Formats: sequence, C-alpha cells, structure tokens
Amino acid sequence: MRRISIGLALALLVSPAIASARSFDVVPFHYEQVWAAAVRLIRVDQGFRITDQDRDVGFLLFDYERAGHRTQGSIEIIRVEQDGRPAVRVVVHLAKSPSYLERLLLDQLGRKLKSDFGVPETPSRREPDRARADQDAEEGAPASEGERAN
Repeated sequence: MRRISIGLALALLVSPAIASARSFDVVPFHYEQVWAAAVRLIRVDQGFRITDQDRDVGFLLFDYERAGHRTQGSIEIIRVEQDGRPAVRVVVHLAKSPSYLERLLLDQLGRKLKSDFGVPETPSRREPDRARADQDAEEGAPASEGERAN
C-alpha cells in the first residue's frame, strides 16, 4: 500500500501541470475592443467553434482543438480599473489542459490588440513631490520647508 501511495505522489510531481486555476491578464484597452479581438481570435484566427457567447455579460465559450487535443475553453472579459483608468481583465480557461496553453491564447490576444488598435497611451506621471506642491498651491496651503528655500 505504501508503495502505491509513494508511486502516486511521484507521478503527480513528474506529470505536466494541469491548470486548475485560470490564466488572466489585465489589458489597457476598451471593453468593446477586447471583445471584438477575442471573438476574431477564437473564430477567425484559430478556427475554433464558438458554442456560446454573451457580449453584455462578457463570456465566450468555444471548442479548443489542437493536434488531437480537444477540450472546452472559455474567455471571460471583465471591466476593471488600473491606475485610475478603465481596463479589462481577460480570463482564459481550458479544461483539463496545461496552463501554458491558456497563456498562449492570452499572449496571442495581447498581440492582436496591439496590432489592431496600436499601443494604448499611458498617462504621464508627475513626480509625487511636484504633484503634492501643485495640489497644496491650489488649496492655498503653505509650501513645505524645502519648497520655500527654492
């Protein structure tokens, strides 16, 4: 009995990791852009059959088929905020598949978004001390010791 449990534990350690968690990315694109790119990636670029979808709720179910490997896949598209700006969390799940396959789809979607819509602008960040001094000046607060010396 002990040999069986040791063998089972060893087999689990040696076997490729199967994704129990979903892979995700947060992308700085608009929801509508991500939705359109995801549908095109799955249906047109990859040729997978879409079995169900709901644009308003933000999910896409499809049949993943590659090199004899067939499974159910899903993409969830969720509105979020990143650094005070609208963004989208994209979650990919492929049932009974290694997580690198999910990551591959996420990377392909990221490249598709950049090629279709360009690189999104990032907000310019002011230095924290300067931003604080500007805010204090607007509120009428006295400048700090270091700022009075300048």
